[in-house]
Amino acid sequence: FTLFLILTYLVLPVTSGKIFSVFRCETYDYGGGTERHFLVVDHQIECFDEPFGGDHNQTYGWLAVYATIQIFIYPIGIPALYTFLLWEARGMLATDELLEAKS
Repeated sequence: FTLFLILTYLVLPVTSGKIFSVFRCETYDYGGGTERHFLVVDHQIECFDEPFGGDHNQTYGWLAVYATIQIFIYPIGIPALYTFLLWEARGMLATDELLEAKS
């Protein structure tokens, strides 16, 4: 269990960064008022305002949906897990000596 906590602690920042990179798009001006938006981490994938709108490739739409689900698992879920585990262990962590020193 300790190995699991260490692993999630180490993986959290990198994984969170990768997840949020799905929403970073770069705009290119094609002249004549035409702009196109591409994913910063992969310029072959075109971003657009409506993930499943228009005649665009559906790749970005599915990436956005998957990344949104993953946000609830990693950047929100892992800290929530730590909060829950600390809350459950609060009785063990709050010894009499700590409580007396706080008073």
